[in-house]
Amino acid sequence: MATPRELRFCWWNVQDFAHFDANRSAMARWPTSVAQYEEKRRRVEAAFNTMFGADMPEVIGLCEITKAAAEELQRRRFPDHELVLGEPDDPYAFQVAMLIRRDRNLAARQPWIVWGGTLDTRPMCLVHYYTRKAQILFVACHWTAFETDTSDEMRGRCADTLRDRIYEFLFPPRPVSTRRHVVIFGDFNAEPQDKHFRLKLYASRDRDHARKPVSYHDDAVSRTRLYSCGWRLLGEKLPHNETVSAERRVGTCYSASWGEWRTYDHVLVTGGLLTERVPYFDESALLIRSDLGSLVAGKPAKFTFADGAGDGLSDHYPLTGRIVLV
Repeated sequence: MATPRELRFCWWNVQDFAHFDANRSAMARWPTSVAQYEEKRRRVEAAFNTMFGADMPEVIGLCEITKAAAEELQRRRFPDHELVLGEPDDPYAFQVAMLIRRDRNLAARQPWIVWGGTLDTRPMCLVHYYTRKAQILFVACHWTAFETDTSDEMRGRCADTLRDRIYEFLFPPRPVSTRRHVVIFGDFNAEPQDKHFRLKLYASRDRDHARKPVSYHDDAVSRTRLYSCGWRLLGEKLPHNETVSAERRVGTCYSASWGEWRTYDHVLVTGGLLTERVPYFDESALLIRSDLGSLVAGKPAKFTFADGAGDGLSDHYPLTGRIVLV
């Protein structure tokens, strides 16, 4: 098997992407008809076609998708990819899933379960890239949203689990000669300055912070310093008097009910990927993708379906990036 030259990745919250189930058609978030489901699926497929054409990324992370919807999407649009599910035994969960290209030294690993999580605390989906020279662990997350009083506590437990398990991967009991790296992406339902990023994940806006050597103080608290790319995705990019596209990208998520942008979708990387030595993170390739179609008034919008016609798709934009291997 030839070593690939790069690993391109995509993260996207496809928002309420459930298969049709007549027994659940009256429930919130579920399609009320086959036609509604098929139109949502068509729009998701069209978005990937618009963004990537026939050359899909090697690693794709999705969330808010049911098992059957993910399986059909894989069969129809990603025949060269293997489907990895965070909750493979649950047919009704809106879960985290990954699609990984075959023959790219990529393999699924057991999901990370959040200790003490509630029923809506989602397991993290994992994919491992492995060669004799380097290992990269891709972790896809969807942290708990804001609906309950315990949501902040659950996001904190997600951060604790992520911190501890990253450290275990990077520094196993038996030392390994192969260099290890971690790429985390997901919808964290938190802005880059969130306390859980700062206090639990040690995720900084500063690349030098993530590149600091590990000390014995770090070992005592399972600390791995991370670089949070989300800081570079915040706010307006051009002055107001410059010509701008009709497509708006002021964050990764637009809430129509709040009338506000949020940067909830993030990419976090370990410091070893912030060098000129392969493998490395090509930060210039990190993009918020607004070229997916199905925008409403130039913004990402939740999918709606009425009188046989659909509008919108998801109120989250996808993120895409690239790891250079050779």
